Amino acid sequence: MRYLKIIAVLLLMAFPDFGKCLAQDMTHPRLILRKGEETALAANIAKDVIWSRLHEIVLEESERLLEIPEQKYKLGVRKAMHGQCCETVRRMLFMAYSYRMTGDRRFLDKAEKIILNMCALDSWNPYHFLDVAELTVAASFAYDWLYHDLNPKTRDLLKRSIRDYALIASETGGGGNKDYNLRWMDMTSNWSQICHGSLAIASIALYDEEKELADRIISRSIQKMHIPMEAEYVPMGAYSQGIGYWGYGTALNVMFLDSMQKFFGSDSVSELVDIPGFMQTGTYYCQLLTNTLESFAFSDNSTGENLPEHCIFWFYDKTRDPALLHYQKQLLERCIDTPSKLTSGTYARHLPLMLVWGAGTGSAPTADFANAETPEELFYLAEGLNPVCTMRSGWDRDDIWVGFKAGNPSCAHGHMDVGTFMFEYGGARFGVDLGSDGYGKIAELKIGSMFKMDEGAIRWNNLMRYNNFSHSTLTVDGQFQNLDTKAEFISHSNDPSRMYAVADMTSTYSGQLASAKRGVGLIGRKYIVVEDLLQARRSSKASVVWNLTTMASEYRYDKETGEILLGAPNAGGDMQYVRIIPVLENHEASPSGISVKRISVNSTINYPHNERPADGCWFIRLKFTIKKDMTQRLKCIIVPEGETVPENIENLIK
Repeated sequence: MRYLKIIAVLLLMAFPDFGKCLAQDMTHPRLILRKGEETALAANIAKDVIWSRLHEIVLEESERLLEIPEQKYKLGVRKAMHGQCCETVRRMLFMAYSYRMTGDRRFLDKAEKIILNMCALDSWNPYHFLDVAELTVAASFAYDWLYHDLNPKTRDLLKRSIRDYALIASETGGGGNKDYNLRWMDMTSNWSQICHGSLAIASIALYDEEKELADRIISRSIQKMHIPMEAEYVPMGAYSQGIGYWGYGTALNVMFLDSMQKFFGSDSVSELVDIPGFMQTGTYYCQLLTNTLESFAFSDNSTGENLPEHCIFWFYDKTRDPALLHYQKQLLERCIDTPSKLTSGTYARHLPLMLVWGAGTGSAPTADFANAETPEELFYLAEGLNPVCTMRSGWDRDDIWVGFKAGNPSCAHGHMDVGTFMFEYGGARFGVDLGSDGYGKIAELKIGSMFKMDEGAIRWNNLMRYNNFSHSTLTVDGQFQNLDTKAEFISHSNDPSRMYAVADMTSTYSGQLASAKRGVGLIGRKYIVVEDLLQARRSSKASVVWNLTTMASEYRYDKETGEILLGAPNAGGDMQYVRIIPVLENHEASPSGISVKRISVNSTINYPHNERPADGCWFIRLKFTIKKDMTQRLKCIIVPEGETVPENIENLIK
């Protein structure tokens, strides 16, 4: 008996009684938009034309959703139903928000149908626990936001489903291989944020009815959230998985923190909020947007039209940094007249929360777009697992923008893109990234797992999009970049007249080169310099390919001068032109000079068998050889057509 008492005491120490630090009573709703806050939210929405239109868009989409049939859940080739689960979140949040803001019972009735449909499943698929996480979010908001008006039988069914399919399943594995089903528990990636975040949200929703279980889950979530947050945000907020996965993982992270703070008080998660870099990560997101509102896409992220980011407004509420609103205002204004962009797909599932965070429930709108300010910084560098740097001549659409990354190919969702750079001139996008291929498509081909990261993985050997051959970086002797290595920035300048960063990529090319450094700079706010300082090994020469991946539709190579002319259209259809001027410093090291080729990407990738085509994309490849044990410096100067290049350009790499 004495031992049982000791165990009981230890359990109480391990799982604190969160009920003792409640910031408010147990009433529902309690998640993010609390009971009685609808009136203040509606008032703030009415004060701002953007928030008013966004509110109308949510209600219009909710009206449309009333007419569509319930989903049929079906596992795909990856034994997942993730897209369907995300769609459930979208439908539920739209219904619950619309009901709370209008009182129209049609939205409540539709929400009940969605609840019954999801609770009719035998499980929420713990094999792919992201499915559980998404359905848990949908169920938690349904339970909490609609608590008082749900049919009691429906509410009881929903409570049991959340408890059994989510909370208890997160402890037992939910059947099958427990270790595999719970493999996310200590992950450093977005899986951990999404799973732990959703389970804590569910625990808050059920807190007064499943208190002991909820205390265990919440305590575990706080403890485990340290793992991905410290991996991803320390020290400067740079999310290693890139801008797209930033939105996925950070959104649930913020929903978790906001729910905890509003129910238990700010101190309950202060240790997480205070993790170095986390409160700066909103700046990271904004800096990775380009001047044309595209994104600095690396790893498994794809270039393309960006949409407003919901959780940025939570960061704005906490920091009141007006620069965070700069691009969000532009993105909202661009999308507001095309509602389907805002209400479609996985992206849209948290849209109602943008209104809660952005319009807010205070005496005035949280985010007043009249307060948006252009950021002052033209240079941005952030260390982390995948260090990144951006430079701009200004913040207008036609200004020059440059992105440059160092990092490690073995990060979650990583590519062999160490040293890659992208750039825009005159509102036209020149340097681009091919992005990733669809996970489902690769699974259907049954050629192997997309998520294995070893040297023999199909990710590198069968899919060119993921290896260094397709990125705007270097390839040496036809070999891949080394895995489990990290290139760091070793010097930089934020002087607006001479901005640059230098990365030491020696470990990335270990066994291929004796030394490798790359510098990328924006000089005089007029021209870009990409500089490589490379030393061949003592034992062998090195054959080097310098690659630029581009969508420039016009190309001309002048064999006499060695200059390359590229032309690409801006959003208005006007052609913009840049010259690339390659200069080899050491003729003795590379007596054959440089050969230049323009190659269609589609002629090099294995499609349709493995990869989707990349229509309109080209590789500009410069090839040269470095004699053994010799050093070569290659400078590629990129200038707008008609711009004079200074005769003597100071080296970026010392």
